[in-house]
Formats: sequence, structure tokens, C-alpha cells
Amino acid sequence: MLRPIMQTVIGIEAALGIIFHIFVFLIISRMSDKTLLHYKFCLVVSTTHSVLYSVSNAVCVLTYIVDGDAVYSTLNGLVLFLPNWVADLSLVSWIFLAVFAWTTLPAAFMLQYLIIVKHAMPTWRILFFIYHLICFLISTPISTPIFATVALPLPSFAEMLEPTVRSMCVLSTQDRVLVYGGTLFP
Repeated sequence: MLRPIMQTVIGIEAALGIIFHIFVFLIISRMSDKTLLHYKFCLVVSTTHSVLYSVSNAVCVLTYIVDGDAVYSTLNGLVLFLPNWVADLSLVSWIFLAVFAWTTLPAAFMLQYLIIVKHAMPTWRILFFIYHLICFLISTPISTPIFATVALPLPSFAEMLEPTVRSMCVLSTQDRVLVYGGTLFP
């Protein structure tokens, strides 16, 4: 009973996200004002990320269960009908997009600051500075525990988590379960 509700709600949210951000793409493509050139690149990056994230949400329908020091990630979307390697890839891409959203959040603030304070600085230099810093933040070990904890498929751990997920989501033994997980403090 819980799985169809999750699939419906998260699927509708993802579809609305895709439609909305494609509409934003159309608006951005019609921008021609020279003063908006700085912002246009950031808007394209942000909107592209949002479209990819919405598609990933529609494919994965990912839910979390936190139990003690364990984190379970269950996939309930279209990926249930695809091979396991596609599920692995979709989970890793979903986690990357989630981390990317938080890492790129400061870009808009830095862009506004640099345009106001350093308005004589060329556009390419401002964008290089902002996104070079963001690429550095993504590549640092700060985001590694997130990937290592939740995004790396551990089959032996998943077998232990499956009964809990089946009981929490009220799934029968015929329903396919894709669950990943790890401990927060190994």
C-alpha cells in the first residue's frame, strides 16, 4: 500500500519538476539583455541540474530509512523493472545530483557579490572563479562519506536490510526490493 503512494506522489513531483524546468529553459533562451549575461550561465547550470535531478527522481523514487546507525536507501520507481547495474548507476547518479545541489548553492550568492563589488571583472573570469571553487568543493573528501555510506551498493548489507524494508513498506515476497545501505559510523 505504501509503495504505490510513494510512486505516485514522487512521480508527480518529478514530472512537474521536469515540465517547470523545461519552461524555465525556454524563458532563459529568450533572454537577450547584456546585463543578464552573468546570470544566464548560472541559470542554465541550475536548470540543467534540476531537470536531471527530476528525471533521476522519476526513475529512482528513492526513500530513506534511518535505523540506529544504518541508512537504508530503497528504490521504488521505474528502476525496479531494469537490471541491477542500472539501479546501481541510477542510485550513484541520484546521490551525486543531491550532493551537487548543496555544493552549487553558494554559486548564486558569489555571483551576485562579484557582480556588485567587482563589476569591471570580465564575465568569463567571474564564472571561472565561481565554478572552479565549486568543482574543488565537490572533489574534496567532505562529500566522500556521503557516497561511501549510502551510494555504494553493498549486497551483503542489503540482504540484511531487505526484511526490514519489506515490513515497513508492506511488500510481499513477490515484490522486487532494491535496497542499499551502510552504517553511518563504520
